[in-house]
Amino acid sequence: MKIVEKILTIRFMIVMNVGIKYAIIAQIFANIAMKVSVMDVITIIKTHVNK
Repeated sequence: MKIVEKILTIRFMIVMNVGIKYAIIAQIFANIAMKVSVMDVITIIKTHVNK
């Protein structure tokens, strides 16, 4: 029973680590997407103002 518990805890820890990594990656992508969208909005506004 203790071996099974150890395996489960190890699996849980691996899942948690992977989840944290994916969360960080997702956050980075979200930040990049936000920056890009903000830049796009600025360029769109500039082009409309210039016209």
